Amino acid sequence: MIYEYDFFDSNQLRQILSIFDAGKFVDGARTGPKEKDVKDNTQQDDIELNKMTNQCVHKVLRQSEISDLHPLNKCSPCYMLKYEVGQHYNDHIDYWDMWGNRTDYTAVVMLNDDYEGGEFYLVDEKTNLSKGDIIIFPSNFMYPHKVEPVTKGTRYSYISWIW
Repeated sequence: MIYEYDFFDSNQLRQILSIFDAGKFVDGARTGPKEKDVKDNTQQDDIELNKMTNQCVHKVLRQSEISDLHPLNKCSPCYMLKYEVGQHYNDHIDYWDMWGNRTDYTAVVMLNDDYEGGEFYLVDEKTNLSKGDIIIFPSNFMYPHKVEPVTKGTRYSYISWIW
């Protein structure tokens, strides 16, 4: 099952985005395929910023209707991802166990919409996520997904895995 929700309100988005670029971004190959033709993005490397974002996102998850529908046992650390012009992440699947974390569901939050390209496809269908939306889907082979190349601007998103 695929679930989409309006997740962050405008104030929460503003808070997340205000710290997003404060730290250092590194090559996204640290946590995925090393080949640039498969995965080409960057991710926030500042541990303290990631902790602050984790706390904010997990608090919103637990206080939202989402936790009533998807009881949260544990959430993995977040990854704040940035896709600049030409960057993408081709078809891939998330596994049920990544980096020692059980990952029953993948959660992707869109943080902005002032870019072009960068569409998120899930099971070969383009999603219509707006800024502040979250999409949650099972982390298994039946749910391949990808991010198309960004053609203008910068795409910001947050990803986590839920047990």
